[in-house]
Amino acid sequence: MTCRMANKYNGWCKHLPSHADYEEGYCLFHAPKKPEIEHDVQNFNKRIFDHIREAKNAGARCDLSGTIFPGPINFSKIELPAMVFSHAEFTDEVDFGGALFSEESDTIFFHTKFKNKANFLGTHFYGNVFFKNTTFGKIADFWSAKFFKEADFENAKFRDVVDFLGTEFINGVFFTNSSFKNTANFKSTIFKKKVSFDHASFEGAVKFDIPNFNDEVNFRNIFAPDAQIRFLEADLSRVSFIGTDLLAIKFEQCKWPSKRSTLYKRLWVFSRQPIFPRFFRSSLADVLYDEIKTEKHLKEMTYHDWFVESSNEYGRIEDLYRQLKQQSKERHNETEASKWHYREKEMYRKKLLRRRIPLCSVLWWYWAISGYGERPLRAFLAIFFWIGITTAIMNLDWFGLQLLKYVSVSNYYESIVGYSGSFNPQKTWFAILNTIQHALFIKEPLYKAINPIGQTILSFFTRIIIPIQAALFAFALRNKLRR
Repeated sequence: MTCRMANKYNGWCKHLPSHADYEEGYCLFHAPKKPEIEHDVQNFNKRIFDHIREAKNAGARCDLSGTIFPGPINFSKIELPAMVFSHAEFTDEVDFGGALFSEESDTIFFHTKFKNKANFLGTHFYGNVFFKNTTFGKIADFWSAKFFKEADFENAKFRDVVDFLGTEFINGVFFTNSSFKNTANFKSTIFKKKVSFDHASFEGAVKFDIPNFNDEVNFRNIFAPDAQIRFLEADLSRVSFIGTDLLAIKFEQCKWPSKRSTLYKRLWVFSRQPIFPRFFRSSLADVLYDEIKTEKHLKEMTYHDWFVESSNEYGRIEDLYRQLKQQSKERHNETEASKWHYREKEMYRKKLLRRRIPLCSVLWWYWAISGYGERPLRAFLAIFFWIGITTAIMNLDWFGLQLLKYVSVSNYYESIVGYSGSFNPQKTWFAILNTIQHALFIKEPLYKAINPIGQTILSFFTRIIIPIQAALFAFALRNKLRR
């Protein structure tokens, strides 16, 4: 009688008779493990290796789907053909340390159960390897393992410690929807291509210490309510965190992607050459990769799609920056908090089109004249900008200025009105001084406007705009100094 599991597992064991010592209808490889039955583990393992040898000699795939391994087994330092362990069950320890898996076909561990320790230390997978829906009940050790093609751990369940110390993924690796119930160590792990942890869940300590990310990393929608995730000395230039609670992640000495400030880029477009390189030495700002990626993606959209998507995308990135700011404040790192506060406000401004149009929103002005209260130099220069604007407006002929107190300059009233004459430094200085006197609320300034419109405009700039700007400068300076 053939094994009752033959049809379920593609008939690879149909030529094997049911084993007399086990429940009728099962072959040696598929017989359920029972405590009352004494299993000859040594003989079982010998038959396993005989089966592997036969497949290898025939140049065929070795199918061990559904096999129940009753005891420990050692595959270490063995050159294996294309293997299929789909729905297999390892009831005791299994050692693949130093094993070499063939590149001729995929290695498959679909729905495999490792009930005890699984050792893959130094294992080389030359072909694609699939650990989809695999359960690791105890320690899973992938120290210094090397994956030459894609590795797929989708829906894998790591119920105990898993260690990828020094593991090298030369091609893509996917941990999508995987769950890590205990410590997960990715120290010095090398990711040469894309890696995805999308919708993965973590419950223990997760260490990304000095990882080597060489391509895009998807760390989106992570569920980690009680986990302690750490990125230490990690290059986050291409790591996406959309949908992840960053309050659960600790970043230490990490390298963030950077981009030029909006103000610098606008001056660059205007001049087509470096402008005040020392002044803009800090124009490179740390940002999240999600911001860079989103802006690139939105540029490729039609206007209608951009209008719909930009609000959602920038809103989600705004949440990430807010979490980073909160985290920095909890660690009393005011410099970091200031940096993330600026980016948070930028995303809030970009969410709606009207906030992005120059001169059309309060938030735009808040950015332009003080950098959201985080750029004291910009706020200081803006004071002189408003003084210059006020002075220029009040020197227009139809506003005019009237002398209030004696100044020892002959015919000064006639010469100060308008710009009809040639440039006179002395006249210009007295006009600027007059604006400053009004802004300082001096009772008897040099001049005043001779008509109500001029007086209203002068009061608006010198009694409201310039004092507000001065307050913004003080606020930004305070934010700078408290760090």
